[in-house]
Formats: sequence, C-alpha cells, structure tokens
Amino acid sequence: MDFATTDWGPQQVRILGAAWSAFNTGVASCAGDVGIKTVYDLRGKRIAWVVGAPALNLNMTAFLAAGNLTWNDVQKVDFPSWGASLRAVIEGKADCAIASTNSGQAYEIASSPRKYTPAAMPKPLEDPAAWERLKKYAPYFEYNEATIGAPPVSPENPHIGATYGYPIISTYAWQDVELVYQMTRMLYELFPLYKDAYPGNDGFGLDRQRFKWVVPYHEGAVRYFKEKGVWNDEYEKHNQQLIRRQEVLAKAWERALDEAQKQQVPAANFPDFWMKIRAEELRKAGFDPYWTEKFW
Repeated sequence: MDFATTDWGPQQVRILGAAWSAFNTGVASCAGDVGIKTVYDLRGKRIAWVVGAPALNLNMTAFLAAGNLTWNDVQKVDFPSWGASLRAVIEGKADCAIASTNSGQAYEIASSPRKYTPAAMPKPLEDPAAWERLKKYAPYFEYNEATIGAPPVSPENPHIGATYGYPIISTYAWQDVELVYQMTRMLYELFPLYKDAYPGNDGFGLDRQRFKWVVPYHEGAVRYFKEKGVWNDEYEKHNQQLIRRQEVLAKAWERALDEAQKQQVPAANFPDFWMKIRAEELRKAGFDPYWTEKFW
C-alpha cells in the first residue's frame, strides 16, 4: 500500500506491545439518523473513501465485506483527508467514515444533530462467516466489546465490534536487544504510573497483551516476557512464523525490484507488479497473501 514504491518496500518491524483497551479502533462510524445498526445496514449508504489513505479504506472495505457488501453496494464518496471525511458525516455529506469509538471526531458526531452510531459486528459465534469475510481483508482485526467511546457507547451499552491494539510501540528488527528489553521493562513495570492518565491506557497492561497477533515481537521484548513467565512455546512458534513471513516478503521485494528493472516497468505500474510477485512468493511459502492486487 503506502510502502509499494521502489524506495520503500516491506519493513522488518517488531513490536514491544500495544494498548488492547476497551475502545474499538478503526470503526465504521456512522450518523445516527440513517438507520445503521450493524455492518449489514451499510448497503446503499454514503460511505467515505479517503484518497491516499489505504489503511482507512481497507478498514471500511473489510466492514463492507463483513456485511456481505462491496463498494458497488454503497455510494462511495471521495474525500481529501480523514478529517474531511468525519466533518462530512456531521455536515450531512456522508453517512459513515472510519474513526475509533474514542476519537475526538466521534464525540463531535455524537454532539451533532445527527448523533453517532458505530456499526456493530455480530459476535463471532453468532456469525462466523461475517468474521471470516472481515479478516480476509483485515487480518489484524480482533473481536472486542468497547465500553469507552462517544455516546451511545458505554459500559451499559458496549459496542460489539472489531479492534486492533493502538497505540502500538514499534521498532525495527535490528534495534539493540538490550535497549528494547529495557524499554519493554519500563513499558510494563511503570504501567501503574500512567494507566489512569488517559482513557484506554489500561490496555498497555501486561495481562492485556495478545501475543498471537499479526506483527512479531522483538527478541528484547520476548526476553522480558520470558522473565515474567507470560511467554510460551505456542507464542514462540507463532512469532517465528511471522518473522519467516517477513523474510519471504524481503526476498519477494528483491525479486520484484530486479525483474522490474529488467522489464523496464514504469514507476506508476510498479505497485501492481509488486502485488503479483508478493502474492506468488507468499503462497509458494505457505502463507495467505490476503491482498493480491492494488486497490488503493
């Protein structure tokens, strides 16, 4: 997506932790006056597409898919920025855009005459097919019941939906192991000092971490987790698979650059060229590519 240019490419990223809290990140945030309750109700509505923001658009694409819909089933409305897409919901120019339940813009929509309704997902056991469709487009989404967010979201009225850890403490694979270990230690051992500073900080608790996610943990972080007794063989196996996936992507990238140069592929066509090779190499190595063509 953003990285599919010859001077960027797949990155060897690692994480130390993320805030898995009681808000839902990247939600289909809708006006409350158009009858949307769940992702199945998005059909025919005016849905924001933010030009140049593939992460936002991928989230919305996934929610449409969960509701068994595509962009052909809604009114796609282009906006130049994330902020503009949320203002459009308030101003009546769009019905839904992507925003977390606890974002300032969600509170602005809730305070407007249109009110706020985050489109709900069904519970996984109630509709596993919807979750399969969602995660086919956005494998990073996890089930979550949000109690933090703009009204009507509350402990009494949780938003049944999908989320991913946010913020995410990230680094590169080559970062010094001791530095990452100490940073990880501070992140979790100083947790009592900052957990109440902002709603959602409690998501950084060590007991909230989801060790089988979509990004590998840095070895310095894993060293700390092992010391605390929260890391096991299952997590290690999963982590190593994620690292192997990154290695496959790195080799695929080298192949794409080499073949693009030999075939004189124009820069404008390179993302399509890369996505094809990316999918080929991931499948050859036994991984699901998830995305097989340029959509952004």
